[in-house]
Amino acid sequence: MKKTCNIIIITITALFHCHISFAFSGPLHYKNQFPLFLHTNAPTIESAKLSNRGLSISLSYSSINEIRYSENWSLGLDMEISTLTIMYNKTINDLIELSLGIPIHSFHSGFMDDFINSYHNTFDFPDYGRSKRPTNEFLYEVKRNGKILIKGKNGKIDVGDVRFSAKTELFSNDPAISIRGDLELPTGEAKSGFGNESIDGALTLLIDKDLGQYFKLYSNTGVVFPGNLNAYEKLDLKTYFFGAAAIEYTLSKSLTIPINLYIQSSPYPHTGIRQIDNASIQLAVGGRYSFNNSHLELSFAEDINTSGAPDFSINLIFFK
Repeated sequence: MKKTCNIIIITITALFHCHISFAFSGPLHYKNQFPLFLHTNAPTIESAKLSNRGLSISLSYSSINEIRYSENWSLGLDMEISTLTIMYNKTINDLIELSLGIPIHSFHSGFMDDFINSYHNTFDFPDYGRSKRPTNEFLYEVKRNGKILIKGKNGKIDVGDVRFSAKTELFSNDPAISIRGDLELPTGEAKSGFGNESIDGALTLLIDKDLGQYFKLYSNTGVVFPGNLNAYEKLDLKTYFFGAAAIEYTLSKSLTIPINLYIQSSPYPHTGIRQIDNASIQLAVGGRYSFNNSHLELSFAEDINTSGAPDFSINLIFFK
């Protein structure tokens, strides 16, 4: 009996250790869905390891309510955003990973206002002034000096800015270190908020660090060079910086729990509106289920400092 128990323990331990070596799949894959930052080459958070995923599909759903004014600016955002992103990753000769991302956005009035108002009332949370707006009524209008800069259309579906990326490893051991370059093309219409009609660039340093058998730490730090916003009027956007840290916990053979913390500065010139000028901070929590060499990831991202981010986002992604 004792010998049998020992064999079982050794077998389970061996299987578990084998699992640990391939279970980690990286941070939660999402980006800031705030409408004014969406078209400024908003970065995605990744592992430093090169990926050969092939085709993957993600769906994000976000709710935004920000009605703010300053001396020169007017910000009217009351909307929900759906984004379907088709991505393709390919590693060439184990040296460089090339990626293509095609986002398709839908701006609409949505259906969640009643639920969100009830949620805020139940727990006595601040509602960003949401209760003062008509339920599920669309608003996307940004003005500068009394002139329209961006004006969205309810129910419009269109392609956003298409992104190309290239990533290469500097060190492949522990810690793994990579650099990534992004180029975002002006394929989205600027006047209605789907793009900025300029070429955007970015550079990112990525680091992965093992923390024993059950945990892995990821960090992304980078700088983004957005082009001008060429909407109803031209607006010079600023170079901005971002940083992200994520930890992934292996819960079982098929399930991991990643948690992301993401911070970015504003790409906009000073507006006098805190929700645009201040750095945005988002916390995302989710789970990733692995089956038949495929992965299904679900996450929830919360705007924890009520600045430069959706009230919340729900993200779903499927990849190999």
